[in-house]
Order: sequence, then C-alpha cells, then structure tokens
Amino acid sequence: MEESASPSRRSFNLIAFGIASLVVLALVGVSFRTWEQYRRANAEAARSRGILAAIDSVQAALVDAESGQRGFLLTGESRYLDPFNRAVEELPNDLATLRELLGGSQEGMREFDELNSLANQKEGELRQTIELRRTQGAQAALAIVLTGEGKRTMEAIRAVCDQMRRNEDARKGRASAEGEAASGVALLMTVAGALVLLFVFAFGLEPFAGQDPEAWRRPRLIRYGAAVLAVVAITLLRGALTPLIGRTNFPFTMYFCAVIFAAWFGGFRPAVLSMLLSLLAGSWFFAAPTRSLLVHGRDDQVAMLMMVLVGLGAGLLSRSQREAVERAMRAESAERIERQRFKTTLTSIGDAVIATDRDGMVTFLNSQAEKLTGLNAQQAQGRSIKQVFRILSELTGEEAEDPVRKVMELGEVVGLANHTVLKDREGNLIPIEDSAAPIRDERGDLNGVVLVFRDVTTERKTQEMMRKTEKLAAAARLSATVAHEINNPLAAVVNLVFIAKNMRGMPADAIQQLTLAEQELDRIAHITRQALGFYRESAAPENIDVGALIDSVLKLYSNKIAAKGVRVERFYDPCPPILGVAGELRQAASNLIANAIDAVEPGGSITIRAYPPPGSDQNRVEVIITDNGPGIPHENLERIFEPFFTTKKDVGTGLGLWAAKTIVERHGGSITAKNGDSLQGSRGATFVIQLPCAGGRGANGAGNTSTGGSS
Repeated sequence: MEESASPSRRSFNLIAFGIASLVVLALVGVSFRTWEQYRRANAEAARSRGILAAIDSVQAALVDAESGQRGFLLTGESRYLDPFNRAVEELPNDLATLRELLGGSQEGMREFDELNSLANQKEGELRQTIELRRTQGAQAALAIVLTGEGKRTMEAIRAVCDQMRRNEDARKGRASAEGEAASGVALLMTVAGALVLLFVFAFGLEPFAGQDPEAWRRPRLIRYGAAVLAVVAITLLRGALTPLIGRTNFPFTMYFCAVIFAAWFGGFRPAVLSMLLSLLAGSWFFAAPTRSLLVHGRDDQVAMLMMVLVGLGAGLLSRSQREAVERAMRAESAERIERQRFKTTLTSIGDAVIATDRDGMVTFLNSQAEKLTGLNAQQAQGRSIKQVFRILSELTGEEAEDPVRKVMELGEVVGLANHTVLKDREGNLIPIEDSAAPIRDERGDLNGVVLVFRDVTTERKTQEMMRKTEKLAAAARLSATVAHEINNPLAAVVNLVFIAKNMRGMPADAIQQLTLAEQELDRIAHITRQALGFYRESAAPENIDVGALIDSVLKLYSNKIAAKGVRVERFYDPCPPILGVAGELRQAASNLIANAIDAVEPGGSITIRAYPPPGSDQNRVEVIITDNGPGIPHENLERIFEPFFTTKKDVGTGLGLWAAKTIVERHGGSITAKNGDSLQGSRGATFVIQLPCAGGRGANGAGNTSTGGSS
C-alpha cells in the first residue's frame, strides 16, 4: 500500500483482510470438518452395505440348503443335495463375516446371536431330515417336515434378517443424513463467505453452486491450462486497473478469483498450481517492491497467507464435493444395476408378476404374466389393473376383485381367493396361489402394488401323493387286522383236518379228499400271510431257485388252471440262484400268474421263461410271463403299477401289481409291462422281471415242459 494512503484506508483494509482471513479460516475449518463427516458417513454406509450383503448371503445360503433338502426328500437322489452341501460349506464364513461387521454394536450382536442360533437350529433340522430320508425313507423324513418346526424356524430367520436389515437401513439413513447436513453446512458457509469476500473478487462468482461433476474427468492439459490462463487473465486485468488503484495496492486480491475458478473448473491440483502462480505473479508485478519475489508490506504478507489458505481450502472443498458427486454417481449406478437385477429376477422367475402404481396403473409385467394375460409389457404399461383383471375374468369365468383397492385399504399383503385356478392362453387349467403386496418407498409410504401368481401344480401333485400314501397306510392297517382274524380260526381248521386224516379206519377216499383240503387251506394261509400285498416276511434273505419258486406258485393255482383248461408252458435255462426273501418273491410271482390266469379265455395259454439275459454274464435272472389274453388297454399301460388302480371293478383292489413292483424293486430288480404286437400276430400282455443274482452260479436245471389241465 502506498505511503500517501490515509490511516482510515489502512484501517479499512486491515479490517477487510481480517474479516476475509476469518472467513477463509472458517471455510477451511468447515471443509476439513465436512471431509471428516463425509469420511465417517462413507465408512458407516460401507459397513451397512457389507452387513446387508452378509445378511443376504446367510439367508440365501439357508434358502439354498432348504431347497437342496426338499429336492432330496422328494426324489431321494443325492445330486439334489449339491445346493445343500455348498450352502452348509459357505454358511460359517458368511456368519463369521456378519459377526465381524456387527462387532461394534451391542444391539447388532444380540440380533446376530439370535440369527446364529436359528441358523444352527435350521441346519440341524435339515441334516436330520436328510439322514432320516437316507436311512428310514421318505415317510420318516416327511414326518419331521410336517411338524412345521422347520417352517417356523425359517420364518423366524426371515424375521430376524428383516429386522437387521431395517436397523442397518436406519443406520445408513442416519449416515446419509449426516453427510447431507455436512454438505449443506459447507454450501451455506461457502455462499456466505463468497458474499462477504465479494468486494475482493473481480466479479461476483459463485463457483461452488455450479460445480461441474465432470470437471475431474476433463483432460489434464485442459484443466491445468485453464488454471494458467486464469492467472494470466487476472494479471492482465490487474495491470489494466493499475492507473485507477495504484501499482502496489491489493496485489493479490483479484487472484482469489483465479484460484477459486481453477478449483471449480479443474480440481485440487489445478487450484494449487493457480495459487502458486498467483503468488508469484502478484509478488513480481504488484507487491512492493515490484520486480522481486520479496514482499515487505505486512498487509501484502497477510494477503499472501490468505491466498494460501483460500487456495488450499477451495481445493479441498472441491475434492470433497467431487468425492460426494462420485458417491452419488456410484449410488445411482448401483441403484440402476439393482433395478435392472430386480427386473431380470422378476423376468426370470417362474411366477407371474404384475406391478402397479398407487393408482392401479400397470408399470411392469414379467414374461410369465405376459403369457397369462396375453398382453406384452408395452401393451400393459399404463393400462389399469382392472382392465388386466377383466381379461383374467374372461379366462376364468369369475368376477375378479380389484387387488390395488384392497391393498391400499388394508396396507398389507392379501390373498386373492377367487383366483385359485386360471386358464392359460391354450385353455389349460392351472392351479395357482396368488397374492397382492404393497410397494413402499424408503419412507414407508405406499406407492404401488405387486401381484404374484404362483403355479402350484407340483404342490397339488405332492398333496395328492400324500393322500394316496394315507390310503395305503389305512389299507395296510386293515389288511393286518384281516390277516390276524383269519389266521386264528384257520389254524384250528388245519389241526382238525390233520387229526381227521390220522384217525384209524379212515377210508382212503376220505384221506385223499382231506389231503386236497389241506392244500386249499395252505393256499388260504398263504393269502392271509400276503395280507393283501402289505405283508413282509421277517425271515432273512436266502438263495432261491427261480424255477422251483415258480413251480410252487403254479402248484397253488393248479386247480384253477385245470378248471379253466389253461395251458402253461415253462422254459427254464440254467440260472444262478437269486438272493431274497422267498415268501415275498413268491407273493410277487403269485400276483402276476393269478392276473395271467384271469386274463386268458378258457383253453388259453401262459408262457413262463427264466434265463440269464444275453450279455448279463450270469449277474441277473430274467423272468418273462406272457399270456394270450386281450392285453392291457394302451391308456392304462402307464398306470397299472399305481396303488388302487384296477380294471377289475368288482373284485380287484388295485394293490396286486403295485405290491409286486414294490417287492421286486426292494430286491434290487425291475418290472415292466407291455402288450404283444398285433401286426406280427401276437396278442396278450407280457410282464418282464429282472432280479440280481446272489453271486453263485448254481443252475436250476434245464427243461421245457407244457402243462395243461392239472399242471
């Protein structure tokens, strides 16, 4: 400042520079404080995202484990356990990660302990049912499942996870609010500082209000070049004003504009470059003594200090704002990705999904919903859900209620009971479960409805299978009772016949008749032991001669064969013995032979073959039973082995072939049925049984025999 300047002028300058210094210091302090708050808020948000991801991983692992368990329980095939095994392997790591992230929160640790306990309980329940399925069969495992304990545990896990998500969303919201508050304070202080320092700026510029989010992405040459050009422009402008304000008055004041512009346009480093160039230019051209980098005036030295503080503060604030913009852009990108993933998920799932806004206008349909309604997404969007449901009503023939109105009134998930069955576009009936749920924003306000139509065809079939299983169990109990009640008087009759045969003086003709009676009683005893297909002998497996077993069954039916005049042809090749329970295999053969006898006309024929199949290397025995009856109706071929399915409406129970198939498969074998080829002149039905050998190579003996009449 010149010596001729008045004391009041010097005082004014000192006050102005003092105020400016305080404002700049305040801006720098606020910038650092804002940075710290941003850092803390960012760390807290990152931790919350990690916790939410860990919660999702834990819940996804448990859902995958449960899916694998269900597949194994339904099929008994080990390959369905792959999701279970992977989930069990990943679950401890997911829980450990979650525990580490929640370590600083007592409330979070309490929720974690509850989740950990429920997860272990759920894993134990899944392992128990899987082990029961392996060792005791599907019924034992389903008994555990039907208690509902696993479902309740999973619901509790979902509830805990939802509560933890809500807590983390609340924490993340508070962190975001703190960051926004800090940003608001920084902006307010910047605007206020700009107003206070307006008299030292060459023009009124609010550089921070118009922060360009792409500034740091400009080429480096442009950013640094703009910083240099700003200093050159201010130097030329200051030089032009020298005749008015003097050569050495306010040597650095106008350079604040260059520094702020460089920070606004290029970021932190261009701002620092602009600050250094401004200090050099102001010291060389406008500070006393000129043409020197030395600055003697105290006011000028204070101005230089302010320049440094303003430059660093503006640069740091620019960096802070840049990072805030980056976070906002990342958040927007993540939200966009999440929306796309959500849309992809809804598009790929097997359920039909329709979303609406709060006014009931359709905003989204996935591919399944398009198939259901016959409308594509473009046609449905913007259309009232009432119109879409009118289409569904035309398909079902029922009046459809307005789900949006129902959800908006109740504010909760509701079921649509009158849509339990829908027709697809081909006219097929599809059993479904349907529901409508509210869509809420981050503040909890209801702004839409999502409708889900889930195909429950598989569940209905499972329920039907369970009902059949119950019928089988009831039949088993009934058959056991019948067998018990018959056996008691039967034993007495057998004893009486034995006593009568051995009485002295009994005529030979009477003894012969009593012997026939013993044979028939033996047949009755065999039938009661079969207990309508549910009896299973407790005897240990033994080596069984296939030909001898078949002959013993034919002996039981000899009278029936003779009465009907059936011709029985037997062809037994040398076969190794099979390992099994003789009574059970005799029962299976009895059911097949009895059906063949019933199927043929009087004078018909039955052919029975037993031999090792070609290429079996004596490891299997194949038994083929063929009759020349009318055969099996084509539409019944796939159902004849089902329990309770019978074509003998008056006398059949529908259990004989099912019992035979069960016994053969229990012995590690297989049974199939087919009809003869009418084009080749053959007719009737053929049943093929394959059973594994016991490992020996003993032969049944070879021979071809034909039996008619009393065979």
